[in-house]
Amino acid sequence: MDIIVDRVKMIKEVETELKEYEEKYQKSKEIYRKKLAEYSKYVEKLVQSGSFENIKSPPYPPSSRKEDFEGAIEMLNAHVEPTIKMDDSEYKTIKSGLRSIQTGNTNTINALSALSY
Repeated sequence: MDIIVDRVKMIKEVETELKEYEEKYQKSKEIYRKKLAEYSKYVEKLVQSGSFENIKSPPYPPSSRKEDFEGAIEMLNAHVEPTIKMDDSEYKTIKSGLRSIQTGNTNTINALSALSY
């Protein structure tokens, strides 16, 4: 089934999602920095004790998916008409993709927060 989407409204929705994403991404970077500092202290203790048998892995840095949002905004801006015609599966794919990126960001925050050294 084809649907008609207001281009400006859709751009604003993606921009809102991007803003929320950026806020969470910044939070994940802050948590990463703290966990990296904890890891550094953990490694220093191991170095001093000489015990390296079961060394834990360092935290993995969060990766940005900002370009996905920017690409969607760029694509929407490329349309010259005030509305965009797409089938409902395309629309669902866009919406679920944005939700998936947000969920990944939340999962990163949770995973980093759960680490202990």
